[in-house]
Amino acid sequence: MIVFALTIYFAKILGGFVLMHLLWDARDSKALLFKFFLGFGAGMGTSALLYFLWFWMKLPALVYPYFELTLFLFLLLMVFAREKRQKISLGFTPPTFQTLLWGVAVTLAVAFSVATFFMIALPTPHGVQDAWGIWNVSARFIYGAGERWLQIIPQNAWFHPDYPLLVSLNIAEVWSIIGANITRVPILLALSFLLGLLGLMFSALAIAKDNQQGALGVILLASAPVLASLASNQYADVPLAYFFLATGALCYIYSIRREPRLLILAGFFAGLSGWTKNEGLTFIFIALAFCLVLSLQEKKNLLKYFLAGLALPLLVIGLFKSITPANDLFTNQTASLLQFLDVPRYLTILQGMLNMFFSFGGWPVSFGGVLILYTLLMFQRPSSGGKRWLLLVLIVCQWVTYFGVYLFTPADVIVHMNTSMERLFFHLFPLVIFLVLIVLPSPREVFEKPRSSQDVSHALNH
Repeated sequence: MIVFALTIYFAKILGGFVLMHLLWDARDSKALLFKFFLGFGAGMGTSALLYFLWFWMKLPALVYPYFELTLFLFLLLMVFAREKRQKISLGFTPPTFQTLLWGVAVTLAVAFSVATFFMIALPTPHGVQDAWGIWNVSARFIYGAGERWLQIIPQNAWFHPDYPLLVSLNIAEVWSIIGANITRVPILLALSFLLGLLGLMFSALAIAKDNQQGALGVILLASAPVLASLASNQYADVPLAYFFLATGALCYIYSIRREPRLLILAGFFAGLSGWTKNEGLTFIFIALAFCLVLSLQEKKNLLKYFLAGLALPLLVIGLFKSITPANDLFTNQTASLLQFLDVPRYLTILQGMLNMFFSFGGWPVSFGGVLILYTLLMFQRPSSGGKRWLLLVLIVCQWVTYFGVYLFTPADVIVHMNTSMERLFFHLFPLVIFLVLIVLPSPREVFEKPRSSQDVSHALNH
């Protein structure tokens, strides 16, 4: 059963890669690798969107796996037909000793993260509280209720019935195919997003900077124990961080390559973030506003590309929200408005965020402190390139919304922060690493920087 489940998830990932390649036909090796790791989220996301619509249209559930398989084969045939006319020439150069060293370092970092994942996941196969209380229980509800689950959702079908279903539907679908709700299926899904996030970090930085900076990004991300911890807990926070990084990276790479199709993909992945967690809904509108500003700045109608990618996820999110109760974090609007004037609450939230910044990551030393020190040591005036401010705007605006949630929700703010702030930090953690590493020079740029004529003259005289 596990091999069968693994095969199903791999087919989804491969289908996502094929879809990415059809929508964006770049053929260089770095773009192909980037599209492969985009395929992790695209495959899982597209499957969850179509699976929901299948139930919404009240079609027979037993037929859906055959529909998805047929769609995958159709996309594969389209790729073969197109590539038969346009060959891909990847080329190959023997790896240098330095490249091999970086490869060993990345392998060790990924192995550390995966080993930590299994050390936590195997003794706790049901995940931690939010996994068996929200994501997996909703998957069990969908699996057990059958093809009429949308029609019989009660107000409290599971805890937080308004939570989006990308994770839960991918679990429920595989359970329905193999005919059993075994615990290792959500573990496999969690591992897929962990590996997809690491691969996405490398491939995005490889395009934006170079391979060494991509390797450094993976080492930083994989060596933070919080990644393996949250993934093995089977929360939806690692998938959400994946979609945030994918959206930001695609927007930035568009500013380098100027290929409008990248904005279609950016809109699609932003939409999938909203189909993963409610925090992704604010991210959709922030990314949409950014795209509008970019359109005005470049005097081009770029918004239409973003909206084209966003359309299907937004449709599904709208249909789902139309049948679910409102989020329980905003039930007492009067109390929320009064908290706007509560100055001590502001200070409490700011102090909590500052403490989390320096303690975040699970490192034996402060990851935030190390990142600041590394930035100060390596900073130099950035050369002309992509629009780095795009990423900063996405990060800052999303974090402002998190501050607003802590400010306006009637829950005890200290308890709320203690139970959620680490996960909120992680949502933006990969995107922050990506931003820092595209601003700072890569190791290759540092050690292979050509020396100026004054430097050469000084060396000869001494």
